[in-house]
Amino acid sequence: MSLAQRFTSSLIWNSIGKAIFYCSGIATSIIIARGLGKVDLGIYATLITIPAMLRLFSSLGFETIFNLKLPIYSLAPNGRDKMRYLIQRLIGLRLFITIIILGSLYMCFPLIGKFLKKPELIQYFLPLALYFVALTTLSLISMIFLALLRMKVASIVDGFNQMLYLGGILILVWFLRLGIDGVLYAFVISTITTICVYMVLGKEYVWGKTTSIEGERRELVEIGATALASSMIAFGLGAQIDILLLNYFGVGSEEVGFYHLGYNLAIMLGLFAQGIGGIAQSVFSEAYMREGDTGLGISWTMITKVFIVMALPVYMFSLVHAHAIFKIFYGVEYLGTSGILQLFIISTALRIIIGSSFCMPAFYLLQQKKKGVTVQIAGGVMNVVLDVLLIPRYGVWGAVGATSFSLVMTGVGQMVLLSRTIDITPPLLFAGKILIACAIALAPTFLFEPSTLYRLLISGLAYGIVCIIAMSVLKPLGEQEKEMVKAVNSQFAAVVRYF
Repeated sequence: MSLAQRFTSSLIWNSIGKAIFYCSGIATSIIIARGLGKVDLGIYATLITIPAMLRLFSSLGFETIFNLKLPIYSLAPNGRDKMRYLIQRLIGLRLFITIIILGSLYMCFPLIGKFLKKPELIQYFLPLALYFVALTTLSLISMIFLALLRMKVASIVDGFNQMLYLGGILILVWFLRLGIDGVLYAFVISTITTICVYMVLGKEYVWGKTTSIEGERRELVEIGATALASSMIAFGLGAQIDILLLNYFGVGSEEVGFYHLGYNLAIMLGLFAQGIGGIAQSVFSEAYMREGDTGLGISWTMITKVFIVMALPVYMFSLVHAHAIFKIFYGVEYLGTSGILQLFIISTALRIIIGSSFCMPAFYLLQQKKKGVTVQIAGGVMNVVLDVLLIPRYGVWGAVGATSFSLVMTGVGQMVLLSRTIDITPPLLFAGKILIACAIALAPTFLFEPSTLYRLLISGLAYGIVCIIAMSVLKPLGEQEKEMVKAVNSQFAAVVRYF
């Protein structure tokens, strides 16, 4: 199977899996928000920033190593043996590091509670520790299937995991009223079950004959170190540092909960396209091996356009109807989150449009990692500085504004540097046509106020239909992209020829 065929197949299964993940993820967030209430949601948001922060120190770039090296080993002589050697070593090392970190967390947990001005966090240590172990282990094991483009398996298993988590939330939080403990234990149960399923399905990649790759140790350390530095820097651009600083400056748990919900819902709205990141890195690796800079540029453009098509329409609809979404699904008490969601949607859409979503994988392959990391350092520092300046004065809105601005500026900087390294340009004309199609499709939704679930669904259906019709008129795909699709899948080409 060719690279393009593998990408198309992976993308189809990714879309199916993410559709399930999208629906169950939204349902889970609604149940958690309604089940915990505004204040406990803020405490829960603060709690899970702790394993997110500790994950940085346990990752050491292992997931990135898998994503870059496993596709290469799959094409190499004795590649399966090298693959097993790498997987065994990194899984063992991940578990060892996790145990050390948990010991340190146990000793420091009271101090963390004092720093965050929430000493009551100490009562949640056990479920939080199990949450951390499950999170870091699943992250590494699932990446085996993503790196090898086994998207059918990954999509089915991830969908199973999310549905299991949803069921656990319903039982432990909604019916048994276990509160924050129930949310954490539901995650632990579903994740450990999913890990077991992955280990059974992937036993051929883990167990068996191995071939040492000691000669590549230096390269692996460099990849891991760069990925670790990039992740730690990106931490300064994420919600975790904002939530930590919001607590440090004494912002109420209710507003912390609003921030957490708005930020995470903005991420979930892009779940139809989220899996493309893992696919992209693998596709870039193979394309660069075969065709060098030219192959990388072509694959970058193709994946960026696919990402735009899959993400922007959902974001645009949610931007306009954010108020109705919160009122209908989350309740009147969470209406204060709609503005936070809208600002995050705007910053996310800008990053997508300028094409910055896939810059870092390209920098890795081009041996230009320092360029991307330098921009991330600047963005992370910018966000922290703006947080410190704005949160004491503007509260949660200071954090939202700081992160949104820093994310956009980081994306612009990375895109400028990458375009000077290889011959690529952001597909702005393509993105413009998609935005015009979205704007045209939004017009019918203003004919009536989507104040109920039924009316919101009708509005969304009308939006989708008009958006497809508008794209068929605007035809955002060029002849080169159509020919590429035709070479991959003639049936799919029969549809996209109208776009």
